[in-house]
Amino acid sequence: MVAKAGFWSRLTGSDTPTGTTEDAVKLLRKGNIDSGRELLRRICKHEPANFDAQVLYCFEMSRPPANGAEGGRAFSAADAIIRGSFETKSLLAFQCAISRNIAAMQEGFQALDKASQMTPRSAHGAAFYVLASIAYSDLVIQLSCRKTGDSIRSIMVQPALKGAATFAMRDLAGAMEQFQSSRTHLQGSADAYERFFKFSLSKSQKDGIVDQLSWYGLLGQGLVLREQDRLSDARQRWKQASSSAPAKDLRILRVLIDEK
Repeated sequence: MVAKAGFWSRLTGSDTPTGTTEDAVKLLRKGNIDSGRELLRRICKHEPANFDAQVLYCFEMSRPPANGAEGGRAFSAADAIIRGSFETKSLLAFQCAISRNIAAMQEGFQALDKASQMTPRSAHGAAFYVLASIAYSDLVIQLSCRKTGDSIRSIMVQPALKGAATFAMRDLAGAMEQFQSSRTHLQGSADAYERFFKFSLSKSQKDGIVDQLSWYGLLGQGLVLREQDRLSDARQRWKQASSSAPAKDLRILRVLIDEK
């Protein structure tokens, strides 16, 4: 039987972190998931006030490979540090979005709206917000097309939404393909929404869907490139997206544009 990574160091108490939060990010981006998670865990234990490490560890433990128990402990341990922050609301919004539960999604959408009125403490937080925004792309589109009072009972799984879920699953190539599809199969997606709604859409409504899907696809491409440590290419996508971004999102995109 082979002990899990970090077992003996935890047993002997010699689990002092041997790197920084950004070192952990680099390990994760290279696919060294166990090592990256273990480094974040050690940083959180020895530097409990390290905000970036706490929120990154919480996000990391909510992604595959799943570890529900450890994820719960991560959020409990970080609660006093990150409670009420932009990052916490963005993480909550994303987790509610991927639940596919309409009631939970409504709660998450409110959290995302509150986050949009706050300021991220780092580029990592801004990236969480962008990911959550893409995860709510269908809800935003439905709200823009449905009549006031119409209830939303189901989700239209379009390319941008698929891309957000695929990104969280660490399939970056698959996520990039979905985000590119969100920008190339636009009219087909608008027509698919019309069939989904079962009522006719005006030209302006279809044009709005096209613009929104294109914008979300651009945001998603930026996320994938950032995860691949291609910051220059990601920055180009953020700048392009900022030209048509709502004011509340423009301020957050600027944090990503300025990331070094």
